[in-house]
Amino acid sequence: MGIELKNKRKWLYPDHKDFWVAINRCLQNNALPVIVARKFPYRARLIFKNIGVLGYETHNQYLKPGLTDLMAEMRDKDGLGFADLRFTDEPEERHINFFRKILSNQEKDSWEAFISKKDVLKKYAEVLKKDSVPGGRSRIFYKFLVDIGLAKDYEEEGGFREEDCSDLFDDYPTNF
Repeated sequence: MGIELKNKRKWLYPDHKDFWVAINRCLQNNALPVIVARKFPYRARLIFKNIGVLGYETHNQYLKPGLTDLMAEMRDKDGLGFADLRFTDEPEERHINFFRKILSNQEKDSWEAFISKKDVLKKYAEVLKKDSVPGGRSRIFYKFLVDIGLAKDYEEEGGFREEDCSDLFDDYPTNF
């Protein structure tokens, strides 16, 4: 398993570079991707299931216990209101449960889905893991959704349509 922990404030979207860096690492190491982040959008779950990624939301951001006083204003509702900050080095029971029980129950099915999408994941991970994506990250990601059969869901949310991307790979340096 390749476990990637993203203890960042922002939500982790499936078109984000951090996601694709993790996918690329798992492809290189023949490991099942397990991505842990504070929050994922709903559509990430649909994509994860389709491509065999296990995702786990902590719903909190974790900081060292010694930072409690320094960060008090950030947690205060009259400050930034980050009520989801946790100051601990100890894992919560729900995290332990995920890694001991849920992960082992879903590992086989997720691995099979991941292996079945390995070629398409390699193709897109090479591009989407980069900081700058020629042709635009959103358009390349949409093409990925077309290739895995989830573009319709994306279109219904107001994303690109296939005809919006017809010229996408005309001058692209990677052989798609």
